[in-house]
Amino acid sequence: MAIYHLPTGTYETRAAFAFRGGSWRDKRQFAASAILVRHPNGDLLIDAGFGADVAAHVGMLPRFVRAPYQVGRTVSEQLDAAGYDCRRLLGVLLTHSHWDHASGLDGLRGAPVWMNAHERRYAAEDPDGKVFRHVSAGHEIHGYGFDSRSYLGFPSSHDVYGDGSVVIVLAGATRPAP
Repeated sequence: MAIYHLPTGTYETRAAFAFRGGSWRDKRQFAASAILVRHPNGDLLIDAGFGADVAAHVGMLPRFVRAPYQVGRTVSEQLDAAGYDCRRLLGVLLTHSHWDHASGLDGLRGAPVWMNAHERRYAAEDPDGKVFRHVSAGHEIHGYGFDSRSYLGFPSSHDVYGDGSVVIVLAGATRPAP
């Protein structure tokens, strides 16, 4: 198993948009990236970063949340440059459906998108899902659920490969103190 970081760009936004309790006056730099998990049973891309049409994607956002951004190479450009065989890709697991995580789906045609039911409903209904709805058109959605097995103190989890190497948990779930 191997893990690769694929940076696709950066953007600056107000902390109030990024995390609870963030200040409107405080501006922060954020990276838009993807993580490629290479696994003997098939590879998984976690998030998709910025896509080739990121300018149009940013234009879909409400004016007050549009952020200055700088683009790098898209995930698909980086994979192509490395000679990566995209047939190994089981899918793109989105941590959530915001524009900076989903924009790169525009260059990953044919790759299934992995989402849990809650995030899929959010992406379909919430205004923040507009870019996702645009770039995911034509992608198969692979739903997954969380079972009752706790993992590292999280009450439920999903073991992607069944071997404990990649386990998904709900980050917003209440976690007991260690």
